[in-house]
Amino acid sequence: MKLAYAALLHKFPILQHQISAEDIKAVCKDGLKLSLISPAAKVDLTKLREYVGDDYSKILCLGHPTWQHMNMRRVGFTLAVPTANLSSRIGLDWSYDYAWSLAEILREEDQSAGCEQIFLDVIRRAGSVVTYDPVPAAFLRVRLKSSGRDLFTWPRLVDVETETEFHVDV
Repeated sequence: MKLAYAALLHKFPILQHQISAEDIKAVCKDGLKLSLISPAAKVDLTKLREYVGDDYSKILCLGHPTWQHMNMRRVGFTLAVPTANLSSRIGLDWSYDYAWSLAEILREEDQSAGCEQIFLDVIRRAGSVVTYDPVPAAFLRVRLKSSGRDLFTWPRLVDVETETEFHVDV
């Protein structure tokens, strides 16, 4: 995990997550929590449990900065988290089959490719990575109506006084 984390930190120093408008108060208070997810991919659950522990099915999906989340069905907000604020307990997003299958295909195509290279390529192509630990509100940044494209310039969520300043994703 530590080598994958170091590679992620270097390639994608900040990640993003979209939340619905109705979840913003809880996120401001408690940060981003994990969700219980059933694997969509053909994941070896025994290996995943050894790797992560008994809470292996609780994940939080985060996208890289150019990723456009297409599943937002409600009005919401975009948050960002510097990768350095994540724990090293990260992995491929197995909540859908594509990422896991892509890793296997890339390994078959280039057996000399290192695990970190494959890991980053899958994230770049699939758009997301998972963390197995929640993200405290103090580490989150929020996109405001006045925010630019650089996620590092977004203010910390806990420093913004009113939700009316948030950029609304529709």
